[in-house]
Amino acid sequence: MRGFWWLFVGLFFILLVPAMGRAAEDESLTRIQRAKLLKACTDLDNLPLSTAEESGPPGLDVEVAEVLAGRLGVKAQPVWVDTSAMERALRLLRTG
Repeated sequence: MRGFWWLFVGLFFILLVPAMGRAAEDESLTRIQRAKLLKACTDLDNLPLSTAEESGPPGLDVEVAEVLAGRLGVKAQPVWVDTSAMERALRLLRTG
């Protein structure tokens, strides 16, 4: 009986979980297409990945979001997040 249980659990993860992931992806894509907007969470100051400063290039994350949005036929909108507080928290964790 124990082997049957593990077989059932294994089949569940092999068959059902990927299908659930695809359904979530489909919903996200539908939501983006309806809104005609792709929001990308980006750091305020994390070059070369992203920067909110308008004086130079926006960074790789922002540029990739713009390319993806263009291929989807929607507009890209960076959602700027200040992660400096998280950096401080991580530094405190590392130093004890």
